[in-house]
Parts: sequence; structure tokens; C-alpha cells
Amino acid sequence: MPLDSASVCQKILISVREDGKKEEENVDNNNVETSICFRYTGYLASCRLDEPELLTFANSLQEKCNNYNGCTVFDGPRTVRFRPDEGYFVLGLEVNILSMDIGERSLIFYRDSKPFGNSLIRFGLPEGSDSSVIFQVERLPNRYIGVKSSLPEVVDCEDLVTRARTHKETGNNAFKQADYHEAKNHYRTALRFLRSVNIKEVILKHGPKYEDNLIKTLLIPCYLNMAACELKLGEYSLSIRHCEKVIKRDQHNKKAIFRRSTAKVELSEFEEAAEGIRFLINEDPTDKAVFKLLHSLKQKQEKQKEKYRNMFSNQ
Repeated sequence: MPLDSASVCQKILISVREDGKKEEENVDNNNVETSICFRYTGYLASCRLDEPELLTFANSLQEKCNNYNGCTVFDGPRTVRFRPDEGYFVLGLEVNILSMDIGERSLIFYRDSKPFGNSLIRFGLPEGSDSSVIFQVERLPNRYIGVKSSLPEVVDCEDLVTRARTHKETGNNAFKQADYHEAKNHYRTALRFLRSVNIKEVILKHGPKYEDNLIKTLLIPCYLNMAACELKLGEYSLSIRHCEKVIKRDQHNKKAIFRRSTAKVELSEFEEAAEGIRFLINEDPTDKAVFKLLHSLKQKQEKQKEKYRNMFSNQ
């Protein structure tokens, strides 16, 4: 339960939607403009609630009972969007929202109403009263505006997909020009747009095959292409990470296994690299690139053995 610096605001987890969890990327926040989105309902207690009472209140919300122990709705339900560090919210609220995962539902509560000043008097709260203020909050997917704030805000799902495809193609062109940093930025932005798509809305409109098509033609290629950029840039650990995102969805994806094995050879993780190479040889015994990688692995293994032999012979 993270507390803010003044220890007046606290968060209690209610639930996390499994399909709402988002994997974090190493995003250059100077290049990608983001808006944090959340939905909330505010509740006002007639007295100060302790933690057990708040937990009971959380359970009552799950049972869709919005009144508990004198708690009444004072604001909501509302959907709000903000940019971090704007200073828009009362003390403690922003930092707790930022600590939430996408799809998480939590209670964010103030033990007393002092941070709100006199703004709650109109809801029947006496000035200076010892009461609790509770927000039921659901963290929504961020809205990604684009690289270097150059794109307008996008909310339409089909527009998000179109922009993701555009960034993917721009990344491909940059890769062909050996501008791997620029290519990686575009693939990363394409993924951000894609993860902002409301999948439920897409399925309702186009059917489940459309989601599969997005995964095959956009999501997986962008991760694979990012991994290829990272191999060129010597970012081997990141390349492995993005290959494994693909393998998690398609465990026999040969490009992902090849690029992961290549990165592992560079990091001297020979056993794991060899496992991937064996799989690829079994899949296609004529693939020259795989045998070239196998040769590179054996060379690096021999160099490492020679290094250790020299190390011990000099003792």
C-alpha cells in the first residue's frame, strides 16, 4: 500500500483484470507523449474509517453496493486524463494512480478531508470534520499521442491501427537505411498505438479473426523488428526480451528463436543458444544462416576455453 510523502493518502488493491495487464517497455519519455487515463467514483464518509472498515467497503463495491457505513457518492463516475507532474490533483492522488497497473481497480483514500479544504462542505460535510474521502479508481490504458508530440490525440481504434501500421512501415524504411535507432523508435511507437486499441471493441466490430490478424501482422513483426534493431545496436539483453515476447505467443516462431539465440551467443550464454540452434536445425536442416550461427557459437566457446586455459597455466 504505497503512501505519499505526507502519509495522508493510501491505496488498497481491489482487483486486477488479467486481460488488462500491460507489459512495460523501455520508452524514451522525451520522444513519446503520454496521457494517463483512469475512471473513478468519489465517496464521502460521515466519519473517519479505519483500515478494516475500508476493506469491508471495498468488498461492498465488488457486490455493487455503493453505500456503506454512511459513505455517499460525491463525484463520479468520471473518466479523467492527465499528464504526469501537471500538479492537477490533490496531494497523494497522482502518485498512487501512477503506481497502478493498467486494468487495476483500487481504493485510494484519505484518512481525513483536510487536503480538500472547504471544497466538500457543499456535500453536507462540516468544516474541519474528521471524515474519510475515498476514490474507487480503475487505471485505463494510456493514450499515446505520438513521437515528439507530433501527432494529434487518437481515440478511434481503427485510426490507432492505421497509425501503428504507418510507424511500422516507417521503421522498416529506416532499418533499410541502417538507421537502427530511428527504426526502433518507430516500432516502439507502433506498439504503443497498438496497445491502446480497445480489443473488445475491435472484436465486437470485426470479429475475433481481426485480433489474430493484428497480432500476426503488427504486434509480432514489431517485436521481431525491434529485436533485430537491438542486435545491430549491441543491445542483446533487450533483444532477448523482445524475442521472448514473441515466443510467448508463438513458441515455434523461427525468427524469434534465431534472434534470441544470436543474442545469447553474443552474451556467452552458450547452452541456451545451442538449444535454440538445435531446434532450428531440426526445423530446417538446410538453413545456412543457422549453421553460420552454430559456427560462431563454436568459435566463441573455443575462445572462452582458450582464455581459461591461459588463465590457469599462468598461475
